Amino acid sequence: MSEPTVPLPPPAEPRPSPRMGRLLGGVLLVLLGAAWLLESLDVVQVPWDVLLPGGLIAIGVILVVNSPTGASHRGMIALGIVLTVLLSMGTVIALPVGGGIGERTERPTTADQAAERFELGIGQFTMDLRELPVPAAGTEPVLVRARLGIGELVVIVPEGVAVRVEAKAGLGTVKVFDKDEGGLDVDLVSEPAGAAPALDLRLSVGIGEVSVQRG
Repeated sequence: MSEPTVPLPPPAEPRPSPRMGRLLGGVLLVLLGAAWLLESLDVVQVPWDVLLPGGLIAIGVILVVNSPTGASHRGMIALGIVLTVLLSMGTVIALPVGGGIGERTERPTTADQAAERFELGIGQFTMDLRELPVPAAGTEPVLVRARLGIGELVVIVPEGVAVRVEAKAGLGTVKVFDKDEGGLDVDLVSEPAGAAPALDLRLSVGIGEVSVQRG
C-alpha cells in the first residue's frame, strides 16, 4: 500500500523589504529639502500647508506597508514626529514656513514698495523705513506689513514720525519703543499721542522677537 501524499504548504507571500521603506523615506527627505531650497532661492512658491500634511500621510503609508516585516523604522517615526510638531505649531502659532531662511534687510523707498507683504521663514529680518517718504498731514498713513516665522524682526522708523504699531508674537517678546511684553500669544498695540499716524505697522513673529525702534 502506498503512503498518503502529504500536501505541500502554500508558498509564503512575499513581504515588503525594509530597504524599500528606507528608500521611500530618503526620497521624501530629498523632496522636502529640495522644496525648501527652491523656496529659499525664490524660485518657486511652495504650498507648505499641503506639502507637510502630504509628507506625514506618506510616512504613515510607508510604516503600514512595511509593518509585516517587523523591521524597526525609528528614523521614519522620528521624521513623522517632527512633521507633526511643525503642523501643530503652525496651527497654534501660525508659523510661516515659506519666505526663505537667513539674514534679510528691506529698505522700501516708495509707498508702492512698502505696500508689499514682507515675509521670512527663519532668521534675522530687518525693515529699515528711514528712507520712506512721510505722507502729508491728513492723508492715509503708509501701511507696512512684515511677518517672520522664527527669529528676530527689527523695524527701524524715522525720528519724529508718528507711528501706529500692531505687533504680535505667538511665543516670544514684543518691544515697541518704551513698551515691552513677552510670553505666549502676545498682542501689543501702540498708538501715537496727539498726532495722526504717518506709518501704520502690522508686524508678527511666530517664535522670537519683534522690535520697533527709532534711528
